Amino acid sequence: MFQSLPELSTLQAEKDFLVEALIMSKFNHPNVVHFIGVCFEKHPHFIVLELLAGGDLKAFLRESRPKPASKLVTVLIVVLGTIMFVYVSWSTVAFKFTHEF
Repeated sequence: MFQSLPELSTLQAEKDFLVEALIMSKFNHPNVVHFIGVCFEKHPHFIVLELLAGGDLKAFLRESRPKPASKLVTVLIVVLGTIMFVYVSWSTVAFKFTHEF
């Protein structure tokens, strides 16, 4: 797995990328991805990391993101809301009508 820095990046972005590589090279923990190396010879620049069996964190987080409600669920919510509105409206009218006499 690798991280890359685009060719058209600022000097500050390159410095930040190098600092990130330096910090990652210091990590030594079984729950943290292992740093393998860095390539700054030509563009794009790369940070090389170990390949994880479960994939990268970004992909995991995207797959774990709550899925939007299906269109059918949305339609059902609108229909039920309309039914509740009509029921409450008619209940109020019926109550007024029965208590006017």
